[in-house]
Amino acid sequence: MGLKIFTIILALFIAELTFLATKEPKDLSQKQKDFTTADLSFSNLKGATITPLGISSKLEAKKVVQFTNKQKLYKIKASHKEANLTHTIKADMAIGEDGLISFKDNVFYQNSQNLQILTQYLEYNTIKKKITAPSAFSMSRGDAKLDGKSLLYDLVSKNISVVKPHFTQEVDE
Repeated sequence: MGLKIFTIILALFIAELTFLATKEPKDLSQKQKDFTTADLSFSNLKGATITPLGISSKLEAKKVVQFTNKQKLYKIKASHKEANLTHTIKADMAIGEDGLISFKDNVFYQNSQNLQILTQYLEYNTIKKKITAPSAFSMSRGDAKLDGKSLLYDLVSKNISVVKPHFTQEVDE
């Protein structure tokens, strides 16, 4: 009796396999790519751009995740030297997408002329050459300090626009 049940189950199993084998296979290559899945990931990345004049840019990141349409960098430190001015920026996270680089959490910018900016969020539009800090910021140089609710800095025209500025400067009397 047990052998008959086993034979019937085996026959049904073979019939099912035969049925599946005659079906047209599905083309899985047409499946749309999941954009939340990383394409490439690095840890402890260090890189530099070397020109005939020497090193012009440096980049360090604890972790870099490359997606199809954007990059995420964690614990980033980047510097760029042009002419006599060196720019350095540090942040807990940076996201690069479509010509816009967003720096988030504990953003610190400094240049070789001792200009410093502290904020929690800063954007750099590489196409329009504009820096925006849409949240509270603090900018200082020497004894002068400027605090504000938001900042827009046009790198081409060198114009700075600040919402609700508060300026202080220490002077010796």
